[in-house]
Amino acid sequence: MAYWGAFVIYLFLLGSLMYVAWRVVRRMDDLRNKVKVEKELTEYKLRFFTHISHEFRTPLTLIQVALDKMHQVKVIPKEMVSSVRMMDKSARRMSRLVNQLLEFRKMQEKKPVLSLEEADVIAFLHEIYLNFKEVAESKRMDFRFLPSVPSYKMFLDKEKLDKIVYNLLSNAFKYTLSGGKVDFSVQVDETTHQLVIRVVDTGVGIPKEKREQLFKHYLQNSLSGDSMGIGLYLVHELVQVHKGTVVYEECRGGGSAFIVTLPADVSVYDKKDFLIPESALLHEEELRHRLSPW
Repeated sequence: MAYWGAFVIYLFLLGSLMYVAWRVVRRMDDLRNKVKVEKELTEYKLRFFTHISHEFRTPLTLIQVALDKMHQVKVIPKEMVSSVRMMDKSARRMSRLVNQLLEFRKMQEKKPVLSLEEADVIAFLHEIYLNFKEVAESKRMDFRFLPSVPSYKMFLDKEKLDKIVYNLLSNAFKYTLSGGKVDFSVQVDETTHQLVIRVVDTGVGIPKEKREQLFKHYLQNSLSGDSMGIGLYLVHELVQVHKGTVVYEECRGGGSAFIVTLPADVSVYDKKDFLIPESALLHEEELRHRLSPW
């Protein structure tokens, strides 16, 4: 009798273990299916937004071409000058956002490639600075461009550097209250052959617990409640492609400082990193001229 009692107990325990194992396996299978569905949904969303972005590019190019033509004519009525300038900046802003989304999509598929060309980096960055001047004036902010030299030629990927700096300045203005301060400094270090770009603001800063995840996807600032989106993640990835580094520093008294360091020595790059006539960048510029009705 005791034998059968023990047998029943062992059988019950074995059945229980098998049931628990089955539940664990089933739960893991459900989780795998959920992850698969999430990945497929994310991929679908990315494909959709990429398609829409491509559709936006042609009309935006046509709008920009028309606005450029209006600027060249220089007979715009005084009461329309402000509106035309606003349309021009809005069109350029939309083009930047579309390009940023396409760049993000490109990074999901494969690592971006460089298209280096020689240019005056100080003049190039000064142009970006001017794009934010009106925003600074409207928010009564002290916004300064502080280059260490008046001019400096080096090899750079204009498209990627534009996205890097534009995102950092956009975040600085977004998280700095009216009456605050943003410094945009550029230092050429001839000793180490590096270009150092600093964007320093007096904004809300970034909580200590968020800093380790700063350059990950979709970081949220708990103080403002707004999402930083893909901006800082994009900055980090593009800086790495450009063989550089980006770090965050807390400012004394509050605010944030982002320091981007890029090599000014061409020897760190490969031959394939340099711009060639058949590059996509030149092809896009050529397309824009072809689409121009004038």
